[in-house]
Amino acid sequence: MDFLDDDSDDESETYKLFGGKEGLVFLIDATKDMFSCHQFSLAIQCVENMMKNVAISSPSDEFAVVFFGTENTENESKFEHIFVVQKLQKPSADLISEIKTIAESHDFAAQFGHNSHYSLADVFSIALSQFTNSKSKFQTRRVVLLTCCSDPYSGNTSADKHMKKTAINRAKDFKDFDIEVELIPLGNQVFNRETFYEDVFPHLKNDDSFDTLIKLEPLLKRVHNKSHRQRMLASIPFRLGPPSPTNQSTDVQMSVYVYSMYLETKKPTAVKVDRETNREVVAEVQHWTKGSGTIVKANQMVKKFKFGSEEIILNNDALKASKQFEEPALTLLGFKPRSAIKTHLHFSGRVKYMGLLLRHFPSW
Repeated sequence: MDFLDDDSDDESETYKLFGGKEGLVFLIDATKDMFSCHQFSLAIQCVENMMKNVAISSPSDEFAVVFFGTENTENESKFEHIFVVQKLQKPSADLISEIKTIAESHDFAAQFGHNSHYSLADVFSIALSQFTNSKSKFQTRRVVLLTCCSDPYSGNTSADKHMKKTAINRAKDFKDFDIEVELIPLGNQVFNRETFYEDVFPHLKNDDSFDTLIKLEPLLKRVHNKSHRQRMLASIPFRLGPPSPTNQSTDVQMSVYVYSMYLETKKPTAVKVDRETNREVVAEVQHWTKGSGTIVKANQMVKKFKFGSEEIILNNDALKASKQFEEPALTLLGFKPRSAIKTHLHFSGRVKYMGLLLRHFPSW
């Protein structure tokens, strides 16, 4: 893969990451208008296909599915007309089956109902809480909003103005938590984003790929293109200049990403699973004292090292501290001409790893 390929399907996504765990929250409009031309069915099929693909290609990624505009309410905050179908978690056969059942169901109105008097600010709060309440550490966080309504608060009443203002203010939290938001309009009608959503998400003004979708294949392509990420291996500070005479690091530094340019693909190790449940088996090790049989915890374990004629005992914390001299970073000491690069070493097998450094550009 060419990680800097200018001919990619979506050039605006050049600096997206392809490594680490991704969290993705689908916000799906469930009002009656979404059922007039099968837009809701299209959105559910998109979620189902995304889960199937990710379960194979990136099983560590996590999904959440939230309906808004429902009559029934199901969320921890008790916000009205918002139904959390699935909390943020890894895709599994049971979750995919649940989404498929909803897609094939003909009694959605009886199970969830319809109600257009929802608060979009509350919807954003639910999406944000999926990330803040999760114990997982995500490299990227995304929210995909699928709707056919370009202006949910088109009235001039004070209530509509208040709803619009609170939605704009709540949407700013996505930027504070470095969460990317993608608005995907559905249906065969004109979707005017200038009436409402450009005020909520200002970055939509620069989005040229903004057409209403009525078929599954273009919808899947849109979502897949937005999730295309480059292979980032690590993030590390890059210091411009050596430390000062007092051994203090320079204040002139920036964050850079380390990308893999050439890396051997190895066969994955075998995974042991339970015979009955087919779940992955996790090995646990416990230690007991020889005399009393008391369980020894990990923080109570010590290691003994022999230096000369003396024996030194270190616990795990002291041993870890002894291996770390300072925070990991790259320091620029000077420059060399390009002719000094020995490219043949990188492809002869004598160099095990070759990386590329690129400046980190925020997504907002």
